[in-house]
Amino acid sequence: MRGPVFSEATIFFETIAGNPMGDVPNQTIEKRYRVHRKAISLIKFILEGYDGLAVVTTRNAARGEISVFVAPGCEAQWHAIRADLSKQVFIQHVETRFS
Repeated sequence: MRGPVFSEATIFFETIAGNPMGDVPNQTIEKRYRVHRKAISLIKFILEGYDGLAVVTTRNAARGEISVFVAPGCEAQWHAIRADLSKQVFIQHVETRFS
């Protein structure tokens, strides 16, 4: 599962390292998703392994609604992880908010 994540993350971090003041956003992004309710703990567990990347909160467990708060500059890495997760569990994007 980590193969594609590391290759895309490596490209992302090499881009940032080459231009440290580049296009890194300075605000946290809240992305809301609907997932299978049994997948909530799996998603939380996986993201805990990527320290500082994102925080998952459960909005409504019965309906499988979660929010993922993505740290500034980590959106590309989150998209790679989400794409990989979506091969295993249902993840439907509902809304994006900037804070």
